[in-house]
Amino acid sequence: MARSKGVDTFCPFGPWIVPLEDVGNPEDVELVTRIVHSDGESTVIQKGTIGEQNFSIGNIIETVTATTTLEIGDVIAMGAMNMAEGNYLRRADLAQEHGAESN
Repeated sequence: MARSKGVDTFCPFGPWIVPLEDVGNPEDVELVTRIVHSDGESTVIQKGTIGEQNFSIGNIIETVTATTTLEIGDVIAMGAMNMAEGNYLRRADLAQEHGAESN
């Protein structure tokens, strides 16, 4: 695990944060990343649940809080999971992240 996304003023996200009470079991949340190419075609480059990540939520929090104090509203940004090899951004591409509760 690297702290490469923890720089002040870095890593914009949104447009909203969903409260834990509205999520249910966070391990069941499905994450999807797709690239929308300039020609309008899109490619899903990663898809999986938070529970399928390399590190558990508990392990991530334990590791981060060993050196960093977390406060209400803090976000821990993690890297890509299950990314399809060779699907990289090209000029004018748009990357879209989507998280939705799995049923």
